[in-house]
Amino acid sequence: MVILKNFFILLLSINLYSNNLLLKEANQALAYGNYLKASSLYEKIYKTYPTPSIKSKLIRCYTKLGDNFFRVDNYKKALYFYKKASKLKAVNINIKIAKIYAKQGKLYYKIKNYKKALYFYKKALKLGYKKAKKDIKIIQHFVKHENALKNDRRKLITNNSPKWTKAIGRVIIPTKLTFVTKKRYRTKYKKCSASLVNLENYSSSSVIITASHCLKGYNSNAGGLKFIIKSKQGNMLQRFAAIYKDSHYIHKQTNKHSDYAILILDSPIYKKDVDPLSITKTPFYNLQKQYKYSFASLVGFSGDIGDHGEKLTIDPKCKLFKFNTKYGKSNCIAYKGASGGPIVLNLSNNGKNFQQYLVGIVSHFKRKDFKHIYFAPNTQFYKDLVEAIKLYNF
Repeated sequence: MVILKNFFILLLSINLYSNNLLLKEANQALAYGNYLKASSLYEKIYKTYPTPSIKSKLIRCYTKLGDNFFRVDNYKKALYFYKKASKLKAVNINIKIAKIYAKQGKLYYKIKNYKKALYFYKKALKLGYKKAKKDIKIIQHFVKHENALKNDRRKLITNNSPKWTKAIGRVIIPTKLTFVTKKRYRTKYKKCSASLVNLENYSSSSVIITASHCLKGYNSNAGGLKFIIKSKQGNMLQRFAAIYKDSHYIHKQTNKHSDYAILILDSPIYKKDVDPLSITKTPFYNLQKQYKYSFASLVGFSGDIGDHGEKLTIDPKCKLFKFNTKYGKSNCIAYKGASGGPIVLNLSNNGKNFQQYLVGIVSHFKRKDFKHIYFAPNTQFYKDLVEAIKLYNF
């Protein structure tokens, strides 16, 4: 019995010595921020000595690891460590898990998978992330909108689409530059539609037109404005752009400010690559009276169809109406992402040979169904546009 008792005392002493060595190594790893190594060592100690002190340090390691993976958008790993901390009944860890669910919801929202986005936002709300209420409401609105698209007139732009539709490209607006880690950063962008424009007697164009509100939030420190358009040969052309004229659109003052912006490209695009849109001085409402046949078309990167805004779409036939001196309105169909896109008037006296003129720039949507669109009419931007074309095109 004495021998057995001494054996257990010796074994206990060895375990204590071993744990002391592990604890020293774990504390050192924690001090140097090596949370993965520290957590592994604390886990070994915790199995035999589950003291409050070791538990507290384990929670700290798991939380720090979760935070690190969260910063680099590795939500799977972040969740893994947060949940390990949660099992140890860590205080306030649920809200960290909730934020990950909200982030996952946001990712699915961006790719328009509203079903999964709702699933994760609801999980976030259940764990106490109250901001998810607003996101859930927004997504439910988009789901309702998707269900209302059954009678949508819009079509994808293809090689068989009218030639003038090839003059529309995308303008990329950097808005924010943020550091994810000490060495890695992320740039946030807005995307709008824009048109390459020209007068008939010029062979190249360096002028594009989009909506003024697209430029709100533009941060030159985050990068330059870019214009991307597809050439006749199927190549993607990219140009940097500078602001020539901004009408400084203000949402609540639509009777005072129109919504257009004229940009100058850093190098021209030639007609052999892209045929630009033609412009006209005559107000759109007068043009509709002068021709026997007239109808409007709207083109843009609508975010609800066409691979969720990745492909250009057209509402081929809609109507335009005069609203006030600053805006026209239409029954054309579009969605967020089509802002800055052109409204083109198709005109003919025989119903066969149509001429096309850019007569408006898509501005804002007044109704939730996005079927009542307001646009900046050509009477607002014609003078500035011609001035820019004569200065920069040739």
